[in-house]
Amino acid sequence: MQCRIVVFGRSPVVGRVKSRLAARLGRRAACFWYRRLLEATLRNALATGFPVELWVTPHPDHPWLRGLCRRHGVPLRRQPPGDLGQRMLQALRQPGRVVVIGADCPAVSAETMTTAATGALAQEDLLVVPAEDGGYVLVAADQPPVRAFRRMPWGTSMVLRCTRQRVSRGGGCLQELGNAWDVDTLADLHRLLRRQGIRPWRRISGRC
Repeated sequence: MQCRIVVFGRSPVVGRVKSRLAARLGRRAACFWYRRLLEATLRNALATGFPVELWVTPHPDHPWLRGLCRRHGVPLRRQPPGDLGQRMLQALRQPGRVVVIGADCPAVSAETMTTAATGALAQEDLLVVPAEDGGYVLVAADQPPVRAFRRMPWGTSMVLRCTRQRVSRGGGCLQELGNAWDVDTLADLHRLLRRQGIRPWRRISGRC
């Protein structure tokens, strides 16, 4: 089965990424950690063995991004215009199975991505990895139902509930695969580091 994994991210510009993390660590440290998270997520995606693409907004010509993609042999693309739903829908409409995952989700393992890429899905079905905040961190489809991506309350705790309702009303099935979280806050970062066997420290700093 033809499949690709699309990592959705942002250009790692100081002051433009991870605002909640920046409020605790400062903008440069937040940017540093965003780059670490993005590369970790990309490595997990590559470990599946499926083709991987990195789609970013607003500027794919960022030097660090170009270097990252050269090192890993990954195509770099600009996300299309529109809200998050419109951009994800464009990615999911590519031929075959497409898995879309956020760039700050290294808690999603290669094994989970592989299951999303190979699991049985019918037309109008979606597979998601639910997030603890009421959204989802990964979505996969063969032929995505448009209704599940238009006029959604993105960024709220209602996203997963609305997705369930819309897929069901259209006659499809929403498969939910485990759960995970993205890294938005300092507590999230501590949690990720503990999971990786790294003892968190009081002040996590870095240079971007």
